[in-house]
Amino acid sequence: MARADGEPSEVGPIRTAKERLGVKASDEQRVDNCKVPIELRGAKSRPDECGDGASTTMFVSCGPSTAQPVAVFNFELIDTSLEGAVRGARADEQERLARMSDQLRESLRDSCRFSLVDLTPIASEAQASNLQACGGCDMRLARRIGAELAITGTVQKVSNLILNMNIYVRDASTGATIAAMSADMRGNTDETWSRTLDWLVRNRLLAPGYGLQR
Repeated sequence: MARADGEPSEVGPIRTAKERLGVKASDEQRVDNCKVPIELRGAKSRPDECGDGASTTMFVSCGPSTAQPVAVFNFELIDTSLEGAVRGARADEQERLARMSDQLRESLRDSCRFSLVDLTPIASEAQASNLQACGGCDMRLARRIGAELAITGTVQKVSNLILNMNIYVRDASTGATIAAMSADMRGNTDETWSRTLDWLVRNRLLAPGYGLQR
């Protein structure tokens, strides 16, 4: 570059923001394989070992414990969007609800503070019920299978941009609400749902001073 008087300038060539920042790892490359299930990892090849030398396939050993039995019901979708009113339920969203339910169960199991009660005996009845508007049927179902806590969750969809995830924890014996937590998310994708649930678990459900204190 040259100055107005024709003398060479010390200012270097103009670079874009991307050029100034240099090559950055993509979201896929930044994923820590030690913490992400194999089926959710990207296609990019990475080392088979974690940073501490452990295999990327991790197993949590809780050892002897007095884990509290909990019934974790499947997430339910509350669709108030125009798309939902016109087109009805979407298959990808129903699959996403199931994956989030499994992700929540895995997080609770790995915390070593809770034991997951098998929902099979009451699964069909729970699926046929609106657990948020059935007058406490989630607690009654949880008691029938020997759970002390009933955990339900919802995803409210206003549009494909504006969604909200909620988790509720109730005492199966007394019916008391022990904890309720909520987080907004922007974008209707596998990644936004999974990250929102992970945030709620880490910063609310299992965090000191929030959620489940046991």
